[in-house]
Amino acid sequence: MWCRFVALLALVLALTAAMPLAAQDLGAAEQLVQSGQYAQAETSLRGIADAQPDNAKANYLLGVALLEQDKLDEAEPRLRKALELNHPQDQVKVALGRVHLQRKQSDQALALFNEAQAANPDNVDAYLYRGVARAGRNEYSAAVEDLEKAMQLKPDNAKAHYYAGLAYNAIKRPDKMVQHFQLFLKLAPDAPEAPRVRSLLRNVR
Repeated sequence: MWCRFVALLALVLALTAAMPLAAQDLGAAEQLVQSGQYAQAETSLRGIADAQPDNAKANYLLGVALLEQDKLDEAEPRLRKALELNHPQDQVKVALGRVHLQRKQSDQALALFNEAQAANPDNVDAYLYRGVARAGRNEYSAAVEDLEKAMQLKPDNAKAHYYAGLAYNAIKRPDKMVQHFQLFLKLAPDAPEAPRVRSLLRNVR
């Protein structure tokens, strides 16, 4: 009887110790995603998601890490799993919309960005990527509206300034293009898009 009690106590202590460790691992993996270290994040998150298949956040973060590496066929089921597990809908739908955006499926992407915006009117990325999707459909005035909203919510959003610059260039507003491209270069001088932006600015008349 005593041996069974000791064994049960050891099991409870082991489970209790493992819980905060798992939370710490997930927090560390989330930081990797936020810092752009997607391959490292993927490795860590696969382990967590496999050990805890019903962990909504782990599935979502893994889906994002895969999406950022253009592993779209792997990212989509992870994101849909996160949606089923009730991870915040606006976050997941933005990520799923980005999957469709990269597949050039603008109708599906826009529908998801609209749903994300409706679920959370303060989701910056819903406006940002809806603006990108609309620009891809040559709907530049609508794109500008969304991108301006994204920048209103988050003024230091470098991506929003970049795409706003492109959209304003398309609608022949060089003044606004220059404004947003200069802000983009200030916020992200080493971004992959920076050489293109500098080239466009040099050609402004």
